[in-house]
This record gives sequence, structure tokens and C-alpha cells, in this order.
Amino acid sequence: MAATNTQTSTNIHTVSIEFANDETERPIQVVDDDMHFGILNITSKPNIPVTKRHLHIEFTIDCSASMGDQCADGRTKMQHIIFTLENILRFIHDSENKQISIHVQAFDNNCHDIISNVDQISEQNIEELIAKIKLIRPQGSTNIEGALRTSLNSITQYRTSRPNTNTSMHSVIQLFLTDGEITSGCTSVETLQSLLCTETTNIFIGYGIDHDSVLLNKLASVEHNDYEFIDSIENAGLVYGEILNDALTKALEHVTITCDNCEIYDYRTKKCISIFQTDNIMS
Repeated sequence: MAATNTQTSTNIHTVSIEFANDETERPIQVVDDDMHFGILNITSKPNIPVTKRHLHIEFTIDCSASMGDQCADGRTKMQHIIFTLENILRFIHDSENKQISIHVQAFDNNCHDIISNVDQISEQNIEELIAKIKLIRPQGSTNIEGALRTSLNSITQYRTSRPNTNTSMHSVIQLFLTDGEITSGCTSVETLQSLLCTETTNIFIGYGIDHDSVLLNKLASVEHNDYEFIDSIENAGLVYGEILNDALTKALEHVTITCDNCEIYDYRTKKCISIFQTDNIMS
């Protein structure tokens, strides 16, 4: 292995490239035999402070009938998600950054407004908000089109009602969780992609082997979006926790990596490209 390393004056601490030994057998053929394969490592400076930005989080949660299926521990998928959401609300309540607002919707073949735009979670409303979360019940089919249309309207209304959302002091993310494939509504990827707010980070979280990973990957391929896979719903809290931590402690965001005399493999399109765009680099 060979490596190069540089120091930068921004929040980036080190950048290195590790080249693979060409004689090492690889289980998956990612690049052509005449290309040298390596790994680009970027590390941020330690102790990046919690952002002072106002963060708005749009939760879009699948509550279709399959969310009533039991997990290995005897609890249902829905019970695990409710438990996770409750912990998220308490985390936000206890966070150093009090500038966090939320909106929670659940969807099956219809959309259900669970928590309308709440600007701040406080001692006065925390228990009431958790009680609303606990009312979510699994039912119906899976209409992702309807969920995306409703969340787009909600995000658009939120942004237009707060003119400062276009400044460097405000950011919006959507966390979209589903455990299944589309069973009602539009299935066109192009149509579904058109329902994503381009000024919002949309993170698609697929649970279990029955969700449509191909669709979520294509939705996540739009700039600033991302896709996460949860093998076990019991681990949902870990994924949500990592996402929230990343949102609050960004070293750099909307990053573009430009390459000279090399290319980066884009896992989203399965192509090698010279200009790679990613949403954030975390602390």
C-alpha cells in the first residue's frame, strides 16, 4: 500500500489516498484491470462545534400495515419506531442547540399529520408531543407518492413562511423511513424524484429486505440526498442518532471533489467520474 497525505487550513484535517496492491485478489471487480484502485480518506478536525443554525426536521414515517409485523423481541416495527421517535424528541429537548423545529407525518395509502410544525420542544410540550407519537397505528397500503407530495407541500410552506430559510443560518432535512415497496400511487422514479425539494437534504431509510432498495437509491441519487439501510428495526435508533449528530456537527457541507488524472467510483450510479458531489463531511 502507498499513501499520500496533505494538511488543509479549513475544517478538513487530513486527506490521504491509499492505493491497493495490484497483486491482491479482490472479491468484486470495481475497476478495469489497467486501472489502479485506491481509497480516498478525508478526516475533519476534531471537536467541530454544534451548529448555530436553525435546523428543521421533517419526519416522514411509513405506518402501513406491514409496520405491525413482529420483530424478534416480540415488539412490532411500529413500536420500535415510536420508541425511537420518543428518544429523538427527548434528545432534541436536551440538545445544546435549541433552534430545532420538527414536523412529523405518517403515511400509508393516506398521509396523517401527527405533529404540525413545532418551533421548539420545551418542558411545556414534550409530553404532549410524545403522546401524539404514540397514537400512530399501522394500517393500509404504501403510497410513497402521496407521502412525498405531502412532505413537499409541508416543506414548501415552512420555507415560504420563514424567509431566512435561504440563508446560511437555516437548514432543512427530511428523514423518510419505509419498510416496503409501493403498493398504491405512482411508481415512476422520475415523477417521485420531481417531488423532492432540491434545497432540502432528503435521507431515505429502508428497513429490512422487503423495502425497495433500488427505488430509494435512485431517490437518494439526487444531489444532497442520501440512503441508509437498517437490517434490524431494533437498530433504528443508532441510524437516526448518527444522522442527527451529523446534521448538528457538519465540518463541511455540499462538498464537491474534483479529480485530476484519476476518477472516483460513484456508488449511486455505479460509474467512475472525475467530479464527485456529496452532501456533507462530518466531524
